Amino acid sequence: MTVHTVTKGETLSQIAKNAGCSVDEIVAANKEIDPNKLQIGQELTMPNRKTNEQSEQREFKTTDEKTTDSISEYKIQSGDNLSKIAMKYGCTVDQLKAANNLRSDNIRVGQKLIIPAVSTSKTKTTEKASSVPENRQQHSTTPEDKAKYLKKLTHSDTAVRNNIDNNPRDFQTQLNLSRLVENTVIPIEKELERNGIKIQISSGYRSPELNKQVGGAVDKNGKPKSQHCKGQAFDFQVIPNNKETIAKAFEIIKKSGIPVDQMLLERNKKGTQWIHVSYNPTGNNRRHLIENYKA
Repeated sequence: MTVHTVTKGETLSQIAKNAGCSVDEIVAANKEIDPNKLQIGQELTMPNRKTNEQSEQREFKTTDEKTTDSISEYKIQSGDNLSKIAMKYGCTVDQLKAANNLRSDNIRVGQKLIIPAVSTSKTKTTEKASSVPENRQQHSTTPEDKAKYLKKLTHSDTAVRNNIDNNPRDFQTQLNLSRLVENTVIPIEKELERNGIKIQISSGYRSPELNKQVGGAVDKNGKPKSQHCKGQAFDFQVIPNNKETIAKAFEIIKKSGIPVDQMLLERNKKGTQWIHVSYNPTGNNRRHLIENYKA
């Protein structure tokens, strides 16, 4: 163990990168510190460098990133924004900005960002969600796959038309979306594909502004109460899109044992049908199933 004295402008991410360890290791070795409020002159006990076994536990390696222990460097691509990058790597926009000394959300193609390791408190939240006794590891996903699904779940034609930013900024909603992809979106898509049915995601996350625009559910105080707004629900249509196929899809999911909180086969006044599925990341999923629900 060695001691590091914090200097002006340093962050835990930078210190960890230079020391060849992770932010979590530094936090674990200095339980009395606030990882978000380092003080100039503060002395940190530095852990030994990671073992090869620990290094193999790193996540999220792509062709556009370079990794040193738990700290990654990401090269910004066309269409990226801080919210999307944060969702992809399991951190928050504020953590990204702090690790890269950014004063605004403005970024440019080709710019390189340091991807910080998730802080101890966030890691505990993830571990708690992962400990729920459900079959969550049945369908493994790569960062590229997850990014593809997250893009679908945050895209909205209505948001585009009305210039609404529909990317979640808080960590919990990002985590919910990630769990939704892993535990329902991908398992449902794979299960239906095995039965010759393809799906097309029609709705996912809704920001408060988008929820208001589409007339989504709100509580008595006017706050959104839809699970879409929490990153816990998505809607999809089936291909081929007919009554027989969507009814078959509903039954297949119902019998599959895939964990769902709600599953509604919805139909509007125009006769358009879709399936609404929600997932509670705490594991308390009610399996509330309703066929022929009128939206």
